[in-house]
Amino acid sequence: MLVNIVSNAIKYTPSGKTVDLIAEEEPAEGIKNRYRFIVRDTGIGISEDYLPHIFESFTREEKTTVNRIQGTGLGLAITAKVVELMGGTISVKSTLGEGSEFTVVLELEALESEKEDNDSENDIIDLAGCRVLLVEDNNINAEIAAMILSQYKIEVDRARNGQIGLEQVQKNERGYYDAVLMDIMMPVMNGYEATKAIRALNGDYYKTLPIIAMSANAYDDDVKACLAAGMNAHIAKPYNPDNLLKLLNAQIRGSGS
Repeated sequence: MLVNIVSNAIKYTPSGKTVDLIAEEEPAEGIKNRYRFIVRDTGIGISEDYLPHIFESFTREEKTTVNRIQGTGLGLAITAKVVELMGGTISVKSTLGEGSEFTVVLELEALESEKEDNDSENDIIDLAGCRVLLVEDNNINAEIAAMILSQYKIEVDRARNGQIGLEQVQKNERGYYDAVLMDIMMPVMNGYEATKAIRALNGDYYKTLPIIAMSANAYDDDVKACLAAGMNAHIAKPYNPDNLLKLLNAQIRGSGS
């Protein structure tokens, strides 16, 4: 949700302008905490006529097309629906030519005991020094994944599509990568094709190198297609960082790498 709003702000904010993300936490009734997220930019702004339609599906303001900014018009509609499903609110205020401000307010349970349990489990995950190849064409998704992995001292190389990922596996010595995180929908060569090409290389290393699919497609048929292509496991986007680390740990340590 936040990645979507911030991405939109960056998209419609010219070079030299600013985008701010402000996160606030305050007590609420019962066991919940109230969180307020504000995304404020000094970009092109939104017209007064279009503002009431900003969260409707397949709507894009005409001037964005004139400025050659591409998009389907679904992003903010999906974001608003997610906020609604979480019982929160989303609002926007904007001045044409001056910028926009989106505010999301959510009340979430403070599950301290679960957090402590997760922390204790993560204490035994030690992947420091492991090297992961992240095959991902989306810059924001790649930055988020790399940030999560680097917190556990995992070294991350990034490939922007499956063809580049295949080339990086080939050019480095066997054993160089401990695992591959593979996006599915990519230009040039998709994740299925790249995985099949890696598995077809000569040597046991290429047959056993853990390859984990990272995809927004999470239906049973999608998971089966990943496994059929030669991947070891699948994790759906958006993923829980703890689950990603546990899955990596199981694949790397369990594979004998």
